[in-house]
Amino acid sequence: MEKNTKRHPYDYFSYFVECAELVGKIAEFLDDAINHFDPRKVSDWARDMHHIENEADNLKHEMIKRLSREFISPIEREDIVALAEKLDSSIDTVEDVMQNIYIHNVEAIRSEAVTFTKLIVKCSHALLEATREFKNFKKSRTVIEHVIEVNTIESDADRLFTQSMRRLFTEETDARTLLIWSTMFNTLEACLDAFEDTADIIESIIMKNT
Repeated sequence: MEKNTKRHPYDYFSYFVECAELVGKIAEFLDDAINHFDPRKVSDWARDMHHIENEADNLKHEMIKRLSREFISPIEREDIVALAEKLDSSIDTVEDVMQNIYIHNVEAIRSEAVTFTKLIVKCSHALLEATREFKNFKKSRTVIEHVIEVNTIESDADRLFTQSMRRLFTEETDARTLLIWSTMFNTLEACLDAFEDTADIIESIIMKNT
């Protein structure tokens, strides 16, 4: 009996969901660390978050390897790569927050950072729902609603960033604190920007294919 050697087609949409789940995982990790902050644990947290980032990299490498061997893909190859890059960047930016905490030897967390991480988690959940619906984008009534939700949360983060920076520079006089927390607020806000960029790619792909 001849052995069936036909390879199953790669499920790119499931790959997007797996990556979005890792975005949510690293966002929730950061939120928990910020809410239970202990400077003695920062090095371990940075290491653990890097493991999540490595997991995403491995998924991406496998996807790119399969894409390079296949002649047919469900959407344009350039769009698959673009969305993969944005999902990867979303994970990287969240990891960057903890890396900056480690680099700058942050010893206490400002209240604005707690609010930021809540928005990061909320936005990651909306992004995950968008990727889950993405496979059915020609029929789904909710995928664009989730994209809009990501955009709305990012706008909330923009306002929080402005308020946080204003408070920092009106209430703080220590130069080191100003440097550290202006960097931290920019890094936190960059997470929401990365999520919005990812959602915008999803919306762009939908517009091209409907």
